This record gives sequence, structure tokens and C-alpha cells, in this order.
Amino acid sequence: MDSPMLPVHDSKFIIQKLENMISPLASVDSTAKIGKNVTIQPFAYIERDAEIGDDCVIMSNASILKGTRLGKGNQKGTPWCRTG
Repeated sequence: MDSPMLPVHDSKFIIQKLENMISPLASVDSTAKIGKNVTIQPFAYIERDAEIGDDCVIMSNASILKGTRLGKGNQKGTPWCRTG
């Protein structure tokens, strides 16, 4: 699994996310539950006991507050977004 791109036809590709992408500049509490294929961008803040479902994107500067439950496929984070 060296490449997340899989050839389909001559010059077409499907992009497949293989794992979570969590920025080292994000703050994610150790008790938060993170689903599969989740992207957490720099400066996002995830508080304790939050649950983020599969295929979610948490954008820069978003705050996911204590006890928040996000289902599959959510995208959160205009600047200064707070969800909780």
C-alpha cells in the first residue's frame, strides 16, 4: 500500500484514502474516538469524550467540544466553528 492512487483506465485514477490524516498541529484529546478515513487539519481542537465518525473532515480552527457525536461523512470548520 505505497500509493493511495489506484489506476482504473489509461489516464484516470481513483483516489482512495487509506488511513486517518491528523495534523501534528491539531489538539486531539486521548479519550476522543476517531473513525476511519478522518482528516483533522492543523489547529483543530477535539475535546475529551468526543466521537468523530468515519469519513469526516475537521477543518482548521474548528472546535469539537466535550461529548459531541458526529456521524459519518460530516465536514466541520469554517473559521471559529464550535460544535458541541
